[in-house]
Amino acid sequence: MSKVEFDPAKKTRLLRFLHVHSHHDRVADPEHDLSTLSEAPQVFSDLLGLMHALDEGHYKGLVASIQQQ
Repeated sequence: MSKVEFDPAKKTRLLRFLHVHSHHDRVADPEHDLSTLSEAPQVFSDLLGLMHALDEGHYKGLVASIQQQ
């Protein structure tokens, strides 16, 4: 991510969210602040923005697959 050109604040938010919520088989570990889950909609929006910026073909494929449902 350090080499990716994208909004630094959004990259930080994405990395923090992923580190907190992806290293265990559950989210409710005591050392994790569950309030960060409230950031999920913004994090997902940032992730889609990152995908769009870095891999437009992948992004368009994802959008097309969602629209087909």
